[in-house]
Amino acid sequence: MVLIRGGRVRHDERGAVAVLAALLSSVMLMASGLVVDLGMAWSERAQAQNAADASALAAGNALYADGTGTPDIDGAVAAAESYAARNFGVATAAWTSCTDTGALPYAPTTPCVSFDDATRPTQVRVTIPVRDVSSIFAGLVGVHTFRIDAGATAGLDAGADVKCALCVVGGGEHTMSNGLATIEGSSVHFNGYIDGNVDVQATGTDAQITLEQSPQKPTPTFSPTPIVDGVTMADPLAGRALPSDFSGLPHFADGTSPCNNPPGVYGSFSFPGGACPLQNGLYVLTGDWKLGNKTVLTGSSVSLYATCGTSTTPQPCTPGALGGEFDGSNGTTTLSGSASQLHDIAIAYDRNDASELHLQGNADCAVAGTVYALSARLYLNGNSSCAFSAGAIVIGDLYLNGGTTLDLKSPVEEDWTLPPSNLHLTQ
Repeated sequence: MVLIRGGRVRHDERGAVAVLAALLSSVMLMASGLVVDLGMAWSERAQAQNAADASALAAGNALYADGTGTPDIDGAVAAAESYAARNFGVATAAWTSCTDTGALPYAPTTPCVSFDDATRPTQVRVTIPVRDVSSIFAGLVGVHTFRIDAGATAGLDAGADVKCALCVVGGGEHTMSNGLATIEGSSVHFNGYIDGNVDVQATGTDAQITLEQSPQKPTPTFSPTPIVDGVTMADPLAGRALPSDFSGLPHFADGTSPCNNPPGVYGSFSFPGGACPLQNGLYVLTGDWKLGNKTVLTGSSVSLYATCGTSTTPQPCTPGALGGEFDGSNGTTTLSGSASQLHDIAIAYDRNDASELHLQGNADCAVAGTVYALSARLYLNGNSSCAFSAGAIVIGDLYLNGGTTLDLKSPVEEDWTLPPSNLHLTQ
């Protein structure tokens, strides 16, 4: 008798494990290779995007670099291509075959450097020509190259060409109940809008009146018909240096009369009636100068400059601060600016000084040279007239009331090219 015992038959699985391990190793190797390839591709893509960003900003910066207000399209294209070559090694020939389905409307040389407008562009788009990057491991799964491209768009405020000898640059409402402003041989510009019955006249060849916003009721009278252009005019004298070092000037305490003393730094003073001739030079006002009844203030080659601080420690004003102030409403003011002191500016306020500037009231005034009070309101009030000449009037606000006449003749500066600003990436 043969006894047969039941049991399991065991197979040798070592071969199957080896095959599985080999397969897993291959998959892991390909996965690792793909990670390496993708990492290289993403690094290349990041470099391409950096190059696109830099090229778009360089093109925007070059658009209005000459300061004329006329766009230099060729210069902007050259700047974009130069930065792309420097940052990503893009060859000049690559731009010829470059395509961009999202190009802006105006692309004079290549679709990959395009602009939103041919005459006054405010946007420039740069697309880096496509580059194929060979894979190392991805070819094992049929991916032999990665296509790398990138694009960026830069925007900017193009600035503006604004003509004006009377330049009112503050925004919002300018209240002028009535009065007459005549600007002979030049133009007028108002930021914001006018509310009142004022009569504004600009005469001479090519003289014009431009307004940022349409007037409110009651309707002013204009000649010629104003152009509402939506342009916000910035400070046309932003590049003009104003005094900052007063160490070479004598300092006088409050209450000291400038009538019998030399130019220097003064505090507040109330002028009595009578004649007050000023000597040639720069007078710095840290307090209020108030002309009294029948005061006659005169000066040739004189500049008045209002700022903050005290007569012993004058200092620049912070925005909205009330610094020095000139009030000639009760007397007669006759001044001519000093080229050696403030570039022919007769009266200037610190750019942040929001104190009022009164030049007219019960008597006349005559100012030869530019009047500059960027943050201040110029008050011309009463039944007299104020004659300005040989300069421009650049102020934050203008108030005319009564039978007031502002008469500006022979302006020496009237065409302001405002520089571009706010260059930034938009996409």
